[in-house]
Amino acid sequence: MLVYEDACLPPRAYDYVIVAATLRSMQLTMNLDGATTPVGMPADVEAPFAEQDRLRQAIRTPHIVSSSKLFGFLPQKPWICPGNQWPRTPEGEVAKVVLTDTLARQMYFLDPYPEDPCAGLAVLISYNWGDDAIKHMAIPSDAGLKRAYEVALETAHASGDVVAASVGRIPDYMLAVVDWQLEPMIFGGFKLDYPEQYRHTTQVVYQYQRAGERVFLANNNCSYQGGWIEGAMQSGMNAAAAVLRGLGAQLREDVEGLFAPNPFQGAVDVVELRYAK
Repeated sequence: MLVYEDACLPPRAYDYVIVAATLRSMQLTMNLDGATTPVGMPADVEAPFAEQDRLRQAIRTPHIVSSSKLFGFLPQKPWICPGNQWPRTPEGEVAKVVLTDTLARQMYFLDPYPEDPCAGLAVLISYNWGDDAIKHMAIPSDAGLKRAYEVALETAHASGDVVAASVGRIPDYMLAVVDWQLEPMIFGGFKLDYPEQYRHTTQVVYQYQRAGERVFLANNNCSYQGGWIEGAMQSGMNAAAAVLRGLGAQLREDVEGLFAPNPFQGAVDVVELRYAK
């Protein structure tokens, strides 16, 4: 296994390795989709999946959705301001979620102390995916993003100016942006397969079943629940079970059931033949 140390890649030997990283990180920083090792590596260092064409393709191919978030903090809850015509639900409750079809897609007022009128609150000003996240990245400053969302909210709905004004009151120094596709070792939001890309996903989901394997993959990208903690946990437990099995541990019957043949492999083979033509 190769690890970074002071911008170098010294080889280290391990009996088993669980790679708990995104598929893009496996490709961009670890070269796990490579058929050979990089030039200059010691002769005894081998590409772990050199003989597994389908798996290497599965690491580099799946569609990863871009995702961006803009956070801020309000020292005062906007709906308690005197004279504020804050929008309410049909039941008369304060609206704490704003959804629009503008650039300001999803806005959440995260109010952990609803009974305390003096408590401030965090605001997820916008949570954007896909093309909107790319637009988000094109605006260079946090303050510029905030202003873009103010305008989007002002023009989205009759009550939008009230919500936009609350965004305007967030101090610029209390803004924080997360562009997941720019985050080191992540490089994207979450996996969202295109049609028939499950043939790739099934390769990383069931990779832990290969007899004699020493490197196992674990991440929500390596599951059918891309973007969800359940997928990450399931893939991690599968990889851990594979390590224990490789070490000769006696597994419980229900855990041993994880190693039943991949039920989707027949369908995967049919689809692969279609694409091979």
